[in-house]
Amino acid sequence: MIANNVSIFGFNHGTKPTETMKSQPCFARGVVVGDDCWIGANVSIVDGVIIGDHSIVAAGAVVTTDVPPWSVVGGVPARIIKRRLPEEVNVLDEMIGKTASTG
Repeated sequence: MIANNVSIFGFNHGTKPTETMKSQPCFARGVVVGDDCWIGANVSIVDGVIIGDHSIVAAGAVVTTDVPPWSVVGGVPARIIKRRLPEEVNVLDEMIGKTASTG
């Protein structure tokens, strides 16, 4: 789910001090948004970022680094605010309906 006024920048440019700005090379690594994510209003996501599955990006955040799955991030620059699941829950087991103790 992507809210209004979200900016996803799928490219960037160089900043070599020996070249003029108009001569700087452009490059693109791309942006990946995983499954079941919620991107809040007015979020900016820069080139090269991967937003993990089931994550939430708070409104107004600027995402400059990868977001782990099952995370809630926010701020400028975005940082992890909390995890959506307790650390002891094995996400893979949860998804297939097993508990870690029953293997």
